[in-house]
Amino acid sequence: MGTRSDYYVGRDPKTMEWLGSDAYDGYPKGVFEETGKDGHITPKFVVDEETWRVEVNHYLSSQQSCTWPEEGWPWPWNDSNTTDYAYTYDDGQIWGSCFGRPWAPLVNGDLPASEDEDGNEINAEYWDAPKHDMPDMSERKNVRMDAGSGLITIGMDPSGGIAVGGNEPVHNRGGVSYDKAEPPAFGMGTADMGDMVLMSAIVMEVCSWDQREQSTAQALYRIRDLLGVFD
Repeated sequence: MGTRSDYYVGRDPKTMEWLGSDAYDGYPKGVFEETGKDGHITPKFVVDEETWRVEVNHYLSSQQSCTWPEEGWPWPWNDSNTTDYAYTYDDGQIWGSCFGRPWAPLVNGDLPASEDEDGNEINAEYWDAPKHDMPDMSERKNVRMDAGSGLITIGMDPSGGIAVGGNEPVHNRGGVSYDKAEPPAFGMGTADMGDMVLMSAIVMEVCSWDQREQSTAQALYRIRDLLGVFD
């Protein structure tokens, strides 16, 4: 799954305006591009609130995994303290927050570095700071099973078959695919979306499967084991 990001105007949690969100590549270098590269926000073009709105609108419109305010809050959590990154425009500049840390002005399209070139921790006053208040979006929550959901779904049918689906084809090995709209049946056994007796929606990082050289079947085995479907 990807790096999620939320976009706002203002920094006062009581008056901030949510402009939208995206489920993928929300880290600063994935969003901001100084050269004006298409599909990114160009900080030098943001000279006031109006141009920030234009840049955010342009950026989100270029993403298949974006969410607009009229669609409702896409995440299963209640505010941006749990979103990977949040960005806003206030007091004449762009600000960023990583997992709810205090707002920091973006410099060259990035937040303060957490490590120097030798791997030593730096800027601890930012990265170790406690989370701060963000707008409560619980009443606007509308978590959905599509490209902007930020969810991976795990389902089980009465025979113990497993179906897994997500908002992107994040893992594809041996012909297995993850459909954006509806999880296909695959794995150990068969599963039909209409026959499932258990469906849980969870948020997890699956990129580590490849890093551990773990196959899809092995991952599903572990899921089934945890759910207690083995004798």
